Amino acid sequence: MKTTVDAPMIGELHSRYFSPFLGQPCLLENGTITIATVLERVDEKPAARQPTADSRRTPFALLLKGDADCPYLDGVFTLRIGGALEVSGIYLTRVLNTGPQPASLFQAVFN
Repeated sequence: MKTTVDAPMIGELHSRYFSPFLGQPCLLENGTITIATVLERVDEKPAARQPTADSRRTPFALLLKGDADCPYLDGVFTLRIGGALEVSGIYLTRVLNTGPQPASLFQAVFN
């Protein structure tokens, strides 16, 4: 089953959309470059919820792991997880890898 989620619907995403795909290969595409990654973590951040927010969504973050030689860049990407899920308009930031294995890490935060 393929679920396509476009940028206007990003506000409706929940961590549960991504949790079933932990450990699965993902592609990050921005029209110029395609980066192969793996969905490493889906972390809910309940303490980040704003008390006045109208959204019922618990803020969450995705951590994607790519090869160590991935280009260093931040920006808006389309995230594709096989033929199952496609989300356009996600802002990804490259984050510091403090782990023992060389890898590129990318994070997307949803408030």
